[in-house]
Amino acid sequence: VEKGVTFRWSGKSKNKTNFLKVTLNGSDLYDVEFCRLYAMKFTVIETFENLFFDQLIKTFEEQTGLYLTL
Repeated sequence: VEKGVTFRWSGKSKNKTNFLKVTLNGSDLYDVEFCRLYAMKFTVIETFENLFFDQLIKTFEEQTGLYLTL
């Protein structure tokens, strides 16, 4: 069973993505997929594997140009 989370956002990101999938892998690290979902077509644009939890926000912000706040 995969353990993870997905979310979608509207607006423009610098890498033209609008969908993110974060999965906890067997090494207890995170795999991240930046995707584009448009007109019922799902395309994986960029994949990062084996990220530590403290790299997730930085990776999202660098890839999309969007910023997260807590």
